[in-house]
Amino acid sequence: MVDEGTDGLCEHCGARFGFHFINDEFNASEHYFCQLCGRTAIVSLKEMERRFGAQEMATLGFEQFVVEKDLANCGCGGRFRMLSAPRCPVCRAPLSAVLATRWIEGNPHAAHDGRRWQSTWSGVFAIIIGEHVVIDPWIPEAAR
Repeated sequence: MVDEGTDGLCEHCGARFGFHFINDEFNASEHYFCQLCGRTAIVSLKEMERRFGAQEMATLGFEQFVVEKDLANCGCGGRFRMLSAPRCPVCRAPLSAVLATRWIEGNPHAAHDGRRWQSTWSGVFAIIIGEHVVIDPWIPEAAR
């Protein structure tokens, strides 16, 4: 499920940009952000299960770092991390999920079924700044 907004605002430089949301629950995915450029990586739960096994994924010890180490580098050379943040497309500063509440909740195109914004980048909703996204950026299995 993708919801589109058109008026994100960088709290650092004042730049405006488009954005999209993906609901990880509806999309059966997780999301990670590049720690250098903020690109969003959407990672399919089905592919994670194929790679790691349903039993391992269900264990309490299965953590995001297990997935992160198997993701390829971003095109900018950075690494995808679950706890990173999206970045402004102009100044590249990390965007605050708390400060983004104002432009996310104030945008009629970015409604999330009446729910309030989660105020964190690691919650159920993934944000994509512009078209700055990659789907399933896995390291080829032969190289693992």
